[in-house]
Amino acid sequence: MPMRIRFVADDTLGKLAKWLRMLGFDTIYRREPSRSGPLETDRIRLTRTRSRNRRIPENLRPDRILMIQSDHYTEQLDQVIRELGLRWEDVHPFTRCLRCNTMLGQISREDASGKVPDYVWETHDRFQRCSDCGRIYWPGSHLGQGMKRIRKLFEKTSQG
Repeated sequence: MPMRIRFVADDTLGKLAKWLRMLGFDTIYRREPSRSGPLETDRIRLTRTRSRNRRIPENLRPDRILMIQSDHYTEQLDQVIRELGLRWEDVHPFTRCLRCNTMLGQISREDASGKVPDYVWETHDRFQRCSDCGRIYWPGSHLGQGMKRIRKLFEKTSQG
């Protein structure tokens, strides 16, 4: 099994961090500028602010830093996919909590009862929960459209 790519995104890239998590990538998001801790040195550092590079510890190799160019998250995601050569096979969508990055676990419909809106409970059979923050996820109607857009980014990248 190939090694999974892991990220740490600085405070200017919250939406990108959320989308990377949505795609199943282990992504730490720092809301405040900080130096990389020991658990972050094996991650690719994503940043938009050049001055942040000066604060990155010397033990972090330059090839582990990706300077994000755009202010728009779809272009940021496109850059990450393109420059790191990510493939659709690297994606494991909806396996991480968007809020805290923890892997999600399946829960029964009964366990979701009373914890999700009534309509959602009545119309869905599959639920996942974050063991850290307790947030519950289910496949919503937006799922198909979002994944279609993401897949197009990967197709565009693979075509050249």
